Amino acid sequence: MTERPAPTPPLGPRPGQGTPRTPGTPGTPGAPGTGDVPPTAGEVSVVICAYTEQRWEDILAAVGSLRAQRRPPLETLLVVDHNARLHDRLAEHFAGDDTVRLLENEQARGLSGGKNTGAAHARGRVVAYLDDDAVADRDWVGALADGYADPAVVAVGGHTLPSWDIRRPLWFPPEFDWVVGCSYRGLPAHRAPVRNLSGGNASFRREVFERVGGFRTDLGRSRGGRPMGCEETEFCIRLSRLLPGSVLLYEPAALIHHRVPEARTRFGYFQSRCYAEGLSKAQVARLAGRGAALASERRHAAVALPRGVVRGLTDALRGRPRGLGQAGAIVTGTAAAAWGLLRGTVGGSGAAAPVPPTAPPAPAAGPAGALGAAGAGGATRVGGATRIGGPARASAVAAASSATASSTTGPSTPGPSPTASTTPGPSATSAPTQRRAPARDGSGARAVATGSTPLSAAGPDGPPRTRGGHRRGAR
Repeated sequence: MTERPAPTPPLGPRPGQGTPRTPGTPGTPGAPGTGDVPPTAGEVSVVICAYTEQRWEDILAAVGSLRAQRRPPLETLLVVDHNARLHDRLAEHFAGDDTVRLLENEQARGLSGGKNTGAAHARGRVVAYLDDDAVADRDWVGALADGYADPAVVAVGGHTLPSWDIRRPLWFPPEFDWVVGCSYRGLPAHRAPVRNLSGGNASFRREVFERVGGFRTDLGRSRGGRPMGCEETEFCIRLSRLLPGSVLLYEPAALIHHRVPEARTRFGYFQSRCYAEGLSKAQVARLAGRGAALASERRHAAVALPRGVVRGLTDALRGRPRGLGQAGAIVTGTAAAAWGLLRGTVGGSGAAAPVPPTAPPAPAAGPAGALGAAGAGGATRVGGATRIGGPARASAVAAASSATASSTTGPSTPGPSPTASTTPGPSATSAPTQRRAPARDGSGARAVATGSTPLSAAGPDGPPRTRGGHRRGAR
């Protein structure tokens, strides 16, 4: 049975953008081929979600990489996931810096709630996401913005290279680089439309959130537990269904370097992450239908993985010991993911939380990028940084609730035919929707995984990481 999306209200005007637009009119997602003025890098809001002081140096490196952009973004939004001590430390560090806005996660604990909070308060025409343990290439923001030259494009994602704390394990196959949140062999080598983008290197037109809602908080990573996710997969599938004719673009020129700590180079983590991937896909299949949720994964399993096994065995016959290890890891990882998918399909619950709405804040007085005493969306200043909470969120949610009354909680007819996925995927930890008290211990280890193609001139290992969180070889 085909699910019919609920009608969406006209989009409200933004400062300097004239009258409201209605769905299907020129210049909006869902009206491909129309003549909207493309967004520029200076109209991109970049969201970084942080949750632990253990990544302090990584967070500063991520923000620093945005300051070094050749075409800088409009603003950087740091969203802290229910960790008051980290929030206060960041507020002190960025005191007086009007290019960084500090927010508290206003939804359930976890990555999805943080992403939704960032989108709700972003001022730019485009909302981009950068992992808190990644650094962006100097042309990253500009490359993302350039991808929106075609008005049919509603989302642009980039290429993620691993930056290993220690040497890349010889047994680690590049077809499974998604395990450590990076681009993997088997994705397009050039710019191409895809089914979904990788969560830590992605961007969306701001209208997307106003019209289809936010990331599901019953999907996505949270501190502790298995390294699950897949919130971006379900979100992109839902986007394509509610905005038919829209394009999600993979742009390998939008390059970031994602840190891979030693703990994620162990075979036990590899197996656990693959198993969690299967569990996650089972949850997405319940929400979006097995066809849409597993189409890209089936192609990857049918084409790229057998090639990887053959390559590994061939290397082993030629006296290269890593070949046998990589072939074995491909077989083991595929089996673990399949087992997780089976367990999740048979034993999972069909219950799903509603899609969280997101909406923009009230326009701020004064030039974009600088906040007054009140700031945008009811923000207040804390040590020179922006702190947003409580009432601001209530008004933002009310503005978009009618646009998100419908959620994809069952199979429906897919939108445009996908050609690939930049995240083979992870999954669902059920999370309550009420706001929790901030955690003050800063503990927990949440794996933030993304995906994208590992083929580049830099090689599958990417540039090595140096002291202070910076990577050699990054432009």
